[in-house]
Amino acid sequence: MPPSRLRYRRIHDGGILFDERTWNTHVLNPAAAAIYEALLEHSQGKPVPSSETFELVLDELGLNPDTREIRELLPVLKRLGVVL
Repeated sequence: MPPSRLRYRRIHDGGILFDERTWNTHVLNPAAAAIYEALLEHSQGKPVPSSETFELVLDELGLNPDTREIRELLPVLKRLGVVL
């Protein structure tokens, strides 16, 4: 479950993440949406530590956490309280 201020909606292969506190909207491409959804499923409503996030991205999703896109996504997820 995301922090209560976040609203997420899947749109086709990607998604939209809206922060009610800041009114910022984040458009998630398919890979970012998959990562966000996997973190939500894994987290049981709590922020996920960075080390677990990297393991999830690499082991469960088979994505390279060192790509530019993922390196740019993780700080956003940290600011939103999804990742510690």
